Amino acid sequence: FLLQPVQTVAVAWASDTLLMWGSFFCFLTILLILKKGLIPPRIYYLYIPLAFLTVFAKDQFVILPILLTAVLWFLNAGFKKYLAEIVVTSSATLLYLALRATLIGSFVAQQGLWGGGIYPTMLTMSNVFTKYLSLIIKGFPLTVNYDDLPIITGLNIKTAFSFLILAFFGFIISIKELIQ
Repeated sequence: FLLQPVQTVAVAWASDTLLMWGSFFCFLTILLILKKGLIPPRIYYLYIPLAFLTVFAKDQFVILPILLTAVLWFLNAGFKKYLAEIVVTSSATLLYLALRATLIGSFVAQQGLWGGGIYPTMLTMSNVFTKYLSLIIKGFPLTVNYDDLPIITGLNIKTAFSFLILAFFGFIISIKELIQ
C-alpha cells in the first residue's frame, strides 16, 4: 500500500470486513425474527447469538433494535408479537454499551457543539447530510473527511435544500401513516 497507492482497495476491503460480517449478522437476525413461527424453533432461536454477534461486530450496529423496530413498523407486523425479540436485541445493545464504557471508557472526546451552539451544529449537520446525498448520487466512495466541511452559522441554499429533502421524507412517512 505504501509503495503503490493503487492498492487502496485492498486496504479498504480489509478494514471493512467487520462491516460486512456485521451486516450479514444483522440481516440474518432480522430475517429469522420475521420468520417466527414459520421455521423450526432450533433455527429460529439462532437470532439470539446472531443479535450479539451483530452488535459486537461493529460499533454502528448498536442500532439493531431500532432497525428491527423500523422493519416491523414498515411491515405492519405488530410490536406485541415481537416484543421479546425487541427486548433481546436491546439487551445485546445494552450489554455492548456497558462493556464498552467499562473497558474502554468514553466513546468520543466531545469538544463541544460545532460553531458554539445548537443552531450552527444543526446547519452543519444538514450540510453533511447533503454531502452524503451527493456522494450517493455521484457514486464516489462513501468516505468523507469532516475537516473539509465548514461549520455553517447561517442558512444557505445547500442547507435549505437538505431541510426540504428531510421534510419530503417526513411527508412521505406521514402519508403512509394516513393511508393505513
